[in-house]
Amino acid sequence: MKAKVLIPIVAGALLFTGCSNDKETASKPTKTEQTQQEKTALNKVSIKNVGDKRLEVKTTAEGKDLKYAYSVYKDGKLFQKIPYSSKKELAYKLTKSGDYRVRVYVKAGKEKAVAKSTELVKVTKS
Repeated sequence: MKAKVLIPIVAGALLFTGCSNDKETASKPTKTEQTQQEKTALNKVSIKNVGDKRLEVKTTAEGKDLKYAYSVYKDGKLFQKIPYSSKKELAYKLTKSGDYRVRVYVKAGKEKAVAKSTELVKVTKS
């Protein structure tokens, strides 16, 4: 019988002691929340065929200290990899005809990369 009365009293005491009236502390995001808020976001990738001479790829991303890598696909197969750098735009010189698509990878530090592909572009070299 004592246990039945004691349990609600202890639970109520724990509930009230866990509540904070300190609004400043309560409104600050935790480190986990900050990390989630600062994650990399890859918003947009676009590709432009400039006179069948080069492809121009532009990337719009959000995050800190971003690095970009590119994979160029020709006729559905990986044609060339371009390693990570701070360049958010790529000017790729075309040497062969084909259907091209570029996959863009973006990451911040040691974070896992996010990726997005451009639309397919047809190139006809004479």
